Amino acid sequence: MSLAIVGRQPVLDKSRQIIGYELYYRESADSSRAKYDSELKASAMVLVSLLSDFGSKWLLEGKLVFLIVSPEMLMDQDFLSLLPAGRVVLEIRGRINVTPELLACFDNLRQRQIGICVRLDDLSGNEMALLERSNFVDFDLKYTDSESLVANFSRVEKSPVQIIARKIEDGYTFKFCLELGFDFFQGYYFNRPENLKEKSISPSQESLILLLNMLKSDEDLAKIEAVFKKDPALVVKLLGYVNCAAFGAGSKIKSIAGAVTMIGYSQLYRWVALLIYTCKDNSAPPAMVRSILTRSRFMELLGVAREPGMKHDTLFIAGMLSMLDVMFGTSLDNILAKLQVSTAIVSALLHKEGTIGAFLELAESCETIDLLKIDELAEKLGIRPMDVNRAHIEAIGWAEALELPGI
Repeated sequence: MSLAIVGRQPVLDKSRQIIGYELYYRESADSSRAKYDSELKASAMVLVSLLSDFGSKWLLEGKLVFLIVSPEMLMDQDFLSLLPAGRVVLEIRGRINVTPELLACFDNLRQRQIGICVRLDDLSGNEMALLERSNFVDFDLKYTDSESLVANFSRVEKSPVQIIARKIEDGYTFKFCLELGFDFFQGYYFNRPENLKEKSISPSQESLILLLNMLKSDEDLAKIEAVFKKDPALVVKLLGYVNCAAFGAGSKIKSIAGAVTMIGYSQLYRWVALLIYTCKDNSAPPAMVRSILTRSRFMELLGVAREPGMKHDTLFIAGMLSMLDVMFGTSLDNILAKLQVSTAIVSALLHKEGTIGAFLELAESCETIDLLKIDELAEKLGIRPMDVNRAHIEAIGWAEALELPGI
């Protein structure tokens, strides 16, 4: 199987809110420069075409989409004609020679409301003229020491561009860049909680775990209602959720029992599982919550691609529970011991066993762009590469469309 896969990395602002995603499309594990250059245009064309198939669904919530391109692609009208105005930022990679033709191209892109992001090290010639026409400049922190970073930052801080720090791996680096004056940030650090030491499960989260177990056991509505009544904040969240969600137009729901009945146990289970991550006492970083949502929906859609017409709630729940160890800084088996979940889900989460385990491993491999593993697992599950990509893009859009307070 020849697999080409979509990858994503969130871009965040100073408050750690996601302002956009860098999407990239890789066809092989071959990292040679010549092959990279020859495939870059084709990859970007395929990615934009894929996104176009979703219409406006992939341009949600005002988020930007960052696409990596070469300088030569800026002159390609076939490629540029595919780009929707207002939401796309072209990240230019490769040596940029500042010429009158290139400056005119930048002017044209700005007129069409196509964003431009350049990397300082790639510039040669009239640097300021290019920066004045760009929207963003980014720095790859993996290859930059603090002294060079400060020096280079001073070269661009007076220009009109917004500045992105990429590949932030720890809190110290984030704080350093924040204090220096960077506008946006990207890196593995933002998908992890601030403090990875073991956290106690808060009283609110204990109630949520109890609810998960009761919903799983199909407990009587009266018993579930009693749990909600002990937590006023939870009642407010429930009524807010059912009144703003698409559970049917009409009169507002004003009782706990009415809300639970309207939502249904299956949908309520999903919502309660999400609340464990967003609970005020021990909330996860916004980027992590979006990643969890994307993974859960992605796994569910992969199931649909494999077996259309079937329900795949189990895959969604497995994805939702798969990062609880990261959330609480403790082992998954300790957390799963408190939850009444099926043996198949436990085996998948702890040992990547069974069909559910294969779906989880495929989702994780797509997040890290482990091409060999993706190829192997997609073939094992009988899912076509294009269906993997469609599921991934649709999952990102779905996660972004959800209204999550403070996220």
